[in-house]
Amino acid sequence: MKLEGKSILITGANRGIGKSLISQALDKGVSKVYGTCRIPGSLNFINDDRLVELVMEVRDIESIKKAREKVSSLDILINNAGVLHNIPILTSEDKLINAQEEIEVNYLGPLNVCNMFWPLLVKNKNNEEKGVIVNVMSTLAKVTYPFCGTYCASKHATLALTRGLRAQLSDFNVDVLEAYPGLTDTDMTEGLDHLPKVSPLKVAKKIMSAIENNDSEVYVGDDSIEMAQQILTDPEGAQKEANQYMPDPLTSS
Repeated sequence: MKLEGKSILITGANRGIGKSLISQALDKGVSKVYGTCRIPGSLNFINDDRLVELVMEVRDIESIKKAREKVSSLDILINNAGVLHNIPILTSEDKLINAQEEIEVNYLGPLNVCNMFWPLLVKNKNNEEKGVIVNVMSTLAKVTYPFCGTYCASKHATLALTRGLRAQLSDFNVDVLEAYPGLTDTDMTEGLDHLPKVSPLKVAKKIMSAIENNDSEVYVGDDSIEMAQQILTDPEGAQKEANQYMPDPLTSS
């Protein structure tokens, strides 16, 4: 797919990977970029007439409906908005609300957005071009690290969502891309500075290239690529390795 002249919508566009996706899309010559954020004025870091800010909360159906009214046509939808709380499956009651937020943003968010925008992506079967949905996930959609088990659960759900979308949209000329960035240098991963990270710009470039190449999945970062290979050849070993990353010891009191 040629990106030049296309219209694209990116959720969670005000920081991290989303911010870099905007700059890459504009560099590729798209005709319009719709970037979503929760706070008005959050996209003022770029001055380009092709950029349209949509104030939208992916957990709020009414908010998504209002944003949808401002989008006349769409070729590519990138579900990038996400949240990470390093919470294990068994945790204190006060932290369960954070686990709920992960499910609402990481899984229900893309579900809500796709249901609202997919009709705009449908292309005529005689058209060589296709609509595209990109769901930005993580290799943690395929393996579970105990110290952030609730986040992993939300991404596992998103993977199932992504593959279900691909099946349902196959008759509508819409491709679905699974994006698996490794640990990325964003504010979400602050506190993990002892681990190697990939830059948001590199992630954005790889995602755009994957769209251009009509790929069904893309892995970015050495840790992501290595994990993908291990999951393919030795899934049980990959999970055993992940199990070494335990949270603080449990107490029954």
